[in-house]
Amino acid sequence: MARQLLFVFLLAWASFAQFQPEGTSVYLYFPQLADGGSNAADRWQTVLTFTNPSILGDVASQVVVDFFNDSGQPLSLDFGYGLSPRVTLTVPPNGIRVLRSRMSSSATVIGWATARASYPVQGMVSFRQLAQGKVRADVAVPATLPTGNFWSSATGSTGVAIANVYPNMTISVSVILRDANGLSLGERTVVLAPLGHRATLGEEAQEGD
Repeated sequence: MARQLLFVFLLAWASFAQFQPEGTSVYLYFPQLADGGSNAADRWQTVLTFTNPSILGDVASQVVVDFFNDSGQPLSLDFGYGLSPRVTLTVPPNGIRVLRSRMSSSATVIGWATARASYPVQGMVSFRQLAQGKVRADVAVPATLPTGNFWSSATGSTGVAIANVYPNMTISVSVILRDANGLSLGERTVVLAPLGHRATLGEEAQEGD
């Protein structure tokens, strides 16, 4: 009997894991976004995409998205509902919802965003550069979860975005650039205010400015 129960448990676990898509969560973090610009030849737009895979049943998910600037203060953006630091939306079962910024910021602003969902969803952020209305560059990044350590292959032009998820604590983050042999090429310390944000390039870490 014990062997039979163990088999049933393992089978149920495997079935659940099979149907849980990668990146599904009730807490989503988007460490970089950009919007607006004063020059028609250099404007930025942010697109947020949420997908509800309905992993546990046909249930709609209520998603609350909050935006923050580099200092950790609320960042008001226009996603078609007027300027606001928060957007609320409903993603239907097996459905998708897309938020596109109106590029209404008079100067280019950058920041980051968090999302809280009542039911697990997947998230993707795309920030694109437009010149005279045509897409010049487009970078899409899936939502991520907080971590104390992060490694990635990189070049001098690789962008790195860091955000402090703590609302009441300043943190220090070490950014280290290494060569193919693992030797340090440069290091810098980034201090982030509560809910603060910083975007930098690999070459800046090497220069250490």
